[in-house]
Amino acid sequence: MPSFSYKYENFGDFIDEVADESIPTWEGYRASQEESDDWSGNVNVNKAVKLARFGWREGREMMHTELELAHNATAFDRLPSFAYGVAGYMPNVPLYVAGCPAHMMSPLGNEKAQERVVEIKVNISASCGNSADTLMRRGASILSLIDKLEDAGLSCQLTIVEYTRASNGGRGYFLMEFPIKKAGQPMDIDRCAYALVHPSMLRKLTFVKTEQTLKAKAGWQGGYGSPADLPYHMRHGCVYFPTVDRMKESEMKYQMDKTISIYENQTSGKDWDGSLLDD
Repeated sequence: MPSFSYKYENFGDFIDEVADESIPTWEGYRASQEESDDWSGNVNVNKAVKLARFGWREGREMMHTELELAHNATAFDRLPSFAYGVAGYMPNVPLYVAGCPAHMMSPLGNEKAQERVVEIKVNISASCGNSADTLMRRGASILSLIDKLEDAGLSCQLTIVEYTRASNGGRGYFLMEFPIKKAGQPMDIDRCAYALVHPSMLRKLTFVKTEQTLKAKAGWQGGYGSPADLPYHMRHGCVYFPTVDRMKESEMKYQMDKTISIYENQTSGKDWDGSLLDD
């Protein structure tokens, strides 16, 4: 089973491609063209494209309560007061002994820390049973973390990925990847809310891109893929947030704690789940 990879310079390039009706698509059944319902965010493809282009203002308003809960989470008290890199003010001895290159610390908020860029990759892949509320809690927790990190003097670059395994048990994978916020840019909450939260991002737009990949029909038409986590070599040097299925909690306080734990694990030289990395 072949694998497919699409990496875009920006979100706009991805939107232009899925909006281009001149690109050939699969023949027969296409899930992106099904009637809109709550599962897909109650919008068709054309409406989804507009939301992606101009942002989801209603989503920002809907997320207000969740963002407030996230911002007030006590889990933020655990965030490190230092930025880590290959150069800095002083060494972190445990990281040095463990062989982690980014073992030098600089206090957050100083000049060195402000030059520090944190690259974040968020895997938006989710199985079909996840509700809009689940997506919203998870998205709000990540956006709140980014906001806190930038308030502390770090510059965050946020990249969205969708990574799936062939539905029919084949060994192929399908990757879509694009930056939604570049380092040094302010966070466009309307657009970020759409990309991270709105069900049509997954269940309309990424479906369209899959349908435009004619050779993927055999492996993906039966279910549009199963959520899969990026292997380490595809996210090395990034703070990585795994598939929705691996970080969904029933309440925001637990969701925020999960999100902070994933961040902490990776800033202490471990993998996102707390496991040790191979040398």
